[in-house]
Amino acid sequence: MVKCWKCGAMLSDEEEFCSSCGLRIKGFDKPSGKAELIKKLDEYRLVLDEYEYIVATVQPQNNFPQEEGQTEFKKRSFFRFFWPFLVIAAVILYAIGCLASLFGTANKDVVTLLLGSLLGVVVAVVIIIFGVKVAKRKQADVNRKAEEMDEIAKERYNRGVANQKKIERLAVLEDKKEELDPLVPEGFRDFDSVAKIEEMIMKNRAESIEDAIAKIKEEG
Repeated sequence: MVKCWKCGAMLSDEEEFCSSCGLRIKGFDKPSGKAELIKKLDEYRLVLDEYEYIVATVQPQNNFPQEEGQTEFKKRSFFRFFWPFLVIAAVILYAIGCLASLFGTANKDVVTLLLGSLLGVVVAVVIIIFGVKVAKRKQADVNRKAEEMDEIAKERYNRGVANQKKIERLAVLEDKKEELDPLVPEGFRDFDSVAKIEEMIMKNRAESIEDAIAKIKEEG
């Protein structure tokens, strides 16, 4: 038989938890002195501090890119935006050339034929120059947006790496917290409560955890 150091209930050697107060008996030994108790409380407080911070800030890992550089935006070549203007210029050049040839041949007017051909070339050149400017502007805008999205994707990926480390750290802290939870009764297993209990014992305002909790309840 073993005695629960918290409530005094007598338990069998096989029981892991106290059937009366729920305290974990096996795998946890009550600190034997004040110095050891303060050390345990300090360790527990630090674990809770980090644990509560991670729980408040960690996110589901599927919120982040699973691979570096994942983005829907890609850089585009100049020709991707310029080719429609080439097609339009060629069509207009051909159309004006055909009209000039038609009227020049029908009227046997060489000047009309030459002027029509020259007009077609001028219009095609103007379209090409305009197309170059438009294509360059569009390419710059799209590629700038792609670069911005790449930076955002890299930042999100790096945040995901940091988040994964938090998840892994949280698993370690959960094991440590479970190990230290029996030190303090349920309902006081948070950073602020443990800090108050530790402060009371350190300042000799309480001799034990139970005494400190009783005074915390009295003070409201």
